[in-house]
Amino acid sequence: MRLLAPFVGKYRQKRDLLDLDSDLALAFHHGVTTPDKRFFYLKNSKAGCTTIAQLLHVHAFGDAYDGNIHTHPELATGIRHWRTHLDAIENPKTVKFTFTRHPADRLRSAFFNFFVDCENEQRHAHWDNMVAMGFAVDGDIRYNFDVFLDYVALNFAETERHCDQHWRGQWISMGSGQIDYDFIGKLENFGADIAEVFSRAGLPDLLKRSGGSCSYNRSSNGARDDLRFTRAQTAKIQALYAADYEAFGYA
Repeated sequence: MRLLAPFVGKYRQKRDLLDLDSDLALAFHHGVTTPDKRFFYLKNSKAGCTTIAQLLHVHAFGDAYDGNIHTHPELATGIRHWRTHLDAIENPKTVKFTFTRHPADRLRSAFFNFFVDCENEQRHAHWDNMVAMGFAVDGDIRYNFDVFLDYVALNFAETERHCDQHWRGQWISMGSGQIDYDFIGKLENFGADIAEVFSRAGLPDLLKRSGGSCSYNRSSNGARDDLRFTRAQTAKIQALYAADYEAFGYA
């Protein structure tokens, strides 16, 4: 009987997870709860999540993490900690927050990170399909972005909820309204908004303790002007991410 105990526990956890609201379960895959339960943070990919996760590590452990912060063994990160996340979002003392980014800028960042800078290891899951749709490594960047837009549209048509989180709609990634966030910041106003998050938690000096600024995992797209969206591309982005534009006040 003792030999079966670990398996019974895992089975029970999987069974209980089936009872969790599906929107919350999707969000909790990218949730982070600090050990002191001071913060619950929903990592929204391509919206400063690496930088913010490092700042939370500074809060929890005193310094930045020298490694992949998203696989840190001591931060409660991901769906296996769903009970911890659920307790956190129901705790009035926990500051529950996330950050958004303008949909067009976020999509541009994902495109560069995956298919121009080729820095994201997850690109291999998409590379062959992109090539089959017309993507060429040395091709015209605007045409390649058109291919990417078509690929994203195809992803959405197949399963918008479960496509790659780097271009999944932010409204969906954040729990489709099932989490009552205390604060939703914008990457475009990062300095002031992250300071507001920490002030709400009674930690106004956290940015100073981190050295004043942290910046991780930045792609080259912000320093380049060789991808200027056409009107058709802009219109397609607005159509694909209509829910994000409306929910978060982007124009």
